[in-house]
Amino acid sequence: MSIRCLTVGSIALCLVLGTTTCAWRQSGPEPLRVGGNVLPPERTRNVNPQYPPEARSARVGGVVIMDIVIGPDGRVATAEVVRSIPMLDDAALAAVTQWQYRPTLLNGVAVPIATTVTMNFQLR
Repeated sequence: MSIRCLTVGSIALCLVLGTTTCAWRQSGPEPLRVGGNVLPPERTRNVNPQYPPEARSARVGGVVIMDIVIGPDGRVATAEVVRSIPMLDDAALAAVTQWQYRPTLLNGVAVPIATTVTMNFQLR
């Protein structure tokens, strides 16, 4: 297993090769889980995944499900694949980590939010 990190501004993006987890290092309060009184956050920037050519030629499609944590700034802080299609996982993580959300406020303070997202890969 190898680890690759990229620092952009104050964000350290670390990829652990050989796993399906992508995260930036961040400290702070525990994220609130969407559900009950915690509404789903509003996505303000969407990036569609790039269908991997190997997966397209092998006619691999389906759903990749990820647990993500949205930081107080509205950026995806962590993303972890919980339902994997190995040929599609990296493309799903690359796309979801570029998404942005309107920060979620609790008593006027931006807080991190945990939610589950589904990315559907369909051959056309």
